Amino acid sequence: MKAIGFIDYYLDEWHANNYPAWIQKSPANEGAFKVAYAWGERKSPGGVTSESWCKKNKVSLCASIEEVCEKSSVLIILAPDNAEKHLEYAQKVLPFGKRTYIDKTFTPTLKEALEIFAIGKKFKTPLCSSSALRFASEIAEYKGNAKSVITLGAGPSYATYAVHQFEIITKVMGTGAEKIMAVQDGLNISFVIAYSDGRRAVYNQLINSIVPFTAGIEAKKAKGVDFRPVTSDFFKSFVDALLRFFETGKPLADKKETLSIIALIEAGDKALKKTGRWVKVEAVS
Repeated sequence: MKAIGFIDYYLDEWHANNYPAWIQKSPANEGAFKVAYAWGERKSPGGVTSESWCKKNKVSLCASIEEVCEKSSVLIILAPDNAEKHLEYAQKVLPFGKRTYIDKTFTPTLKEALEIFAIGKKFKTPLCSSSALRFASEIAEYKGNAKSVITLGAGPSYATYAVHQFEIITKVMGTGAEKIMAVQDGLNISFVIAYSDGRRAVYNQLINSIVPFTAGIEAKKAKGVDFRPVTSDFFKSFVDALLRFFETGKPLADKKETLSIIALIEAGDKALKKTGRWVKVEAVS
């Protein structure tokens, strides 16, 4: 049995509450992995302490990040709603050289994303990050094969939910986004993304609405648009891929795509402050 270690800002959050059972039930597991150790920096906004979370989930509480890293075979940096903590945690985790998954959103800025990958390279630590939406079966066949795409999603904020639509866009369009323009009307956010080869993508987010993630995809040689509401169990597929990463070291997503997504998120944030004007998307390699 290989022990998975959790590092989190606070443990009583949706991902930490669901990952252990999903991991246990995954067909890719076959009893090889178990969430065994955890550390949380603080109690949750609802007042749940790390001690009580660990007791409820039958996980051993560790006194420090370092203790989790020493005792675990592989590691997950969580804090899905606090990406600003990921660099700080990665600086302590990655020197241990153990396969590490960093939950969405990887980082708030491209600078921090590049720094994390540089630390991983220095210590020869396999690492990766991805939104679970990358594994929606509805978009699988279009990987890198879209002429254009229009996405729709919701979520309580741009900062914590932008990664999901940009993950879909990047998976089907590939990298090479050159510039982005925002249009915002109240709580509705829209972006137009222009690529260096002339292709375009459109992102639409309805803040605090309840709508399924949806993609309208035009394949490069298609004569129409495929309308694809995401209804598949993408979290199951994500967990299967996560465990394969822990087994093989093969990342869930290509490094360049992950960096491109962060560049889009950061440029989108700037574009929201300059609506109706093009903002450059930083190039990555």
